[in-house]
Amino acid sequence: MTPTRRAFLAGLAASACAAASAQVRIPSPDRPNIILVLVDGLGWSDTSVAFEKTPNFLNKRYRTPHLERLAREGLIFTNAYANPLNTPSVSSVMTGMNAGRHRVIGEPGQTLKETALLIAPAWAEGGLPGSDAVTQLPELMRRLDYTTLLSAAKINPLPETPPGEKPFFLLRTFKSPSTEKGDDRFMPDYASLRQQPEGGPAEQSHAANIARIDAGIGETLEWITRGASSRKTVILFTSTCGGQAFSPRIARANFPFTGGKGSLREGGIRVPLLAWCPDLIAKGARSETPVTCDDLFPTLLELADELRPTTRQSLDGRSFAPLLKGRTVIGGGRLRPIVWHQPAIWAPAANEAPFYQSASAIRIGDFKLIHNHTDQSKALFDLSKDPAERKNLAAAEPIRLRDMSVQLTRRLKEMKAQMPRLRATGQCAPYPDGSESGDYA
Repeated sequence: MTPTRRAFLAGLAASACAAASAQVRIPSPDRPNIILVLVDGLGWSDTSVAFEKTPNFLNKRYRTPHLERLAREGLIFTNAYANPLNTPSVSSVMTGMNAGRHRVIGEPGQTLKETALLIAPAWAEGGLPGSDAVTQLPELMRRLDYTTLLSAAKINPLPETPPGEKPFFLLRTFKSPSTEKGDDRFMPDYASLRQQPEGGPAEQSHAANIARIDAGIGETLEWITRGASSRKTVILFTSTCGGQAFSPRIARANFPFTGGKGSLREGGIRVPLLAWCPDLIAKGARSETPVTCDDLFPTLLELADELRPTTRQSLDGRSFAPLLKGRTVIGGGRLRPIVWHQPAIWAPAANEAPFYQSASAIRIGDFKLIHNHTDQSKALFDLSKDPAERKNLAAAEPIRLRDMSVQLTRRLKEMKAQMPRLRATGQCAPYPDGSESGDYA
């Protein structure tokens, strides 16, 4: 059972238990149907939709006409983020919590690498805590009288027609295009990739699987038309982490960024995000406001007419629903701090230094700081001028470096984020501002 399916079904079970005691509310009659599409490991440039101002060589490589339709008729987010791994991002979507708070920092069944210098923290390997500790998204959607559906590739195909009278919430998931065998339906379309300089068998399979995902979007759009209701439908399409960028994939798999899945470089966390609803969202719009997977939880609830959800957990995400309705900024605007916490190294990327490391990061405006827990080194980048993160400004910007280190530390302390231990001393690695970190077991 996949992490997404496990989390979704756990939320449904919790909602059934809570239904009898949930407060009765009068729902708005014009609430939309909501479809959330999550893809594991789809990179920022892994479609023919250009999230840059002009298409790059990867956008020109792929053919995703149905995603192009979503972009053409909807809203493109150019600064959307996820966690560097799939399961932590799904956990954030389901709870509105940052990974530093919910502590799901790895993938089930895959160990987190310990090094000669660092010991990984005891993370929540079993997944999110039970329903007595967190209120998950499906539970809240059921309380709001939404019919909840899950479609996970071949495991749960779409029902023949959309549900009738009540609005529905559909979670549709797709596996990583890098880890699956290339879809035979589309392999011939990308046969030439096998012989290209930045191609090969892995790139052909990757491209064929991207075509499979796009076909799934086309299927979803056609499925909507089968419904008898005239209710609006909102589709949010995104990825739960960056694409794989090490062997057998090409080095520039996440161009124009460096790094990939498992990394706090932009290639591991900057992801595609499209929002579509012809009756709600202006056609062909673009938003440069930074948003993250933590924000999907409150955004989906606001779309369902729940502005102040009652949850058992503290929420880190902020709703970006106003951006869908024409606003240009949300609370904090472009200067809102966005934080990532990855205190251990994902095992498949353990030999891919320096981009894959135990680290925490923060973005404020155009600047991003990455703090390495192993040696307490810091890298500061101006993403507006250096999206590939090649020029470290730490020495040139000492005041900004100190301020961002303090803000990152403040957020880690507030979330009681787990820190790795230094093998030499057995003590937790210090916070980014140099202060002693708490031992949050």
